[in-house]
Amino acid sequence: MPSEERRPAVSVHGGQFHGPLHLGDGPQINVHHTPRRPLTTTVVVVAVLAVTAGLFWFGRQLYTSSPGYRMAAEERLLTELVPGRGYYRIQQALGTEPDHSVALPSGNRLHQYEREWETVQVVEGASGTALSVGVYTKDPEFRPALVLGGRDLRLNATTVAEAVSPFLPAAALGYCGAHKGGYLEGYYPMPNAYGTRNVVVGVSNAQSAAIDTSRVCAALAAAPCAIPESKYDNVLSAAYAGCLLRSRDFRTAREGITVTALVHTAPGAAVVPDMLHPPDVVAGGALSSGTAG
Repeated sequence: MPSEERRPAVSVHGGQFHGPLHLGDGPQINVHHTPRRPLTTTVVVVAVLAVTAGLFWFGRQLYTSSPGYRMAAEERLLTELVPGRGYYRIQQALGTEPDHSVALPSGNRLHQYEREWETVQVVEGASGTALSVGVYTKDPEFRPALVLGGRDLRLNATTVAEAVSPFLPAAALGYCGAHKGGYLEGYYPMPNAYGTRNVVVGVSNAQSAAIDTSRVCAALAAAPCAIPESKYDNVLSAAYAGCLLRSRDFRTAREGITVTALVHTAPGAAVVPDMLHPPDVVAGGALSSGTAG
């Protein structure tokens, strides 16, 4: 009886192939094959997501730390500083303590915040209400838009003549010296269209040499009107405004001078000298309880 041909064993263990391989009539070759294991898909996805997240985080950090982004965020912040609310809400929005806080003889307190692109002043009444908010820009590129009377007033863009048009100023003040210059116009009483919020607009470089007041100071010097004097350059004069408005040259100059400073009041609140102290006067410590006027 012919003997059975014995076949070599072939087996698979642990995903590996073990067995002989014949090449034609040649000798037998034993093969042990281990299949390649592809890189796990999950690992690849996780790695891609990690890299993407890292790039996004880095890009966002660059973007949010850029001057343009921070300036735009600050411009938006100013729209939240609404007089008539509790002062504490304005302080919360600003996120810091004031750099200067002065008790005034009237019983009000004047808080001044030195920001990167502007100085913010808030007059707090005895009840804790913010009676006014003032913004003095330090950089001509800083252009926040504040809605007054249903219209945008954009600092460093809107002109003095068009800021509260068609109304004319009820009073004005000016100061032009060797180291600073300024001109403010007061509008009051304002109608319901403005929420009865009274407004002061103008130009001041009292906290920044980057704000150019040469044009307005030249116009004031050329006008046939004497600038009324006050100890802290913070008192509006109806007679002075009337004199300036009678000057054709000054009316023309107003059409080309952009607003860099704005003060607006709580509904129905009167514009008072407490609200108009030049920022450098406050920062310099000239005001103290019992002496500020």
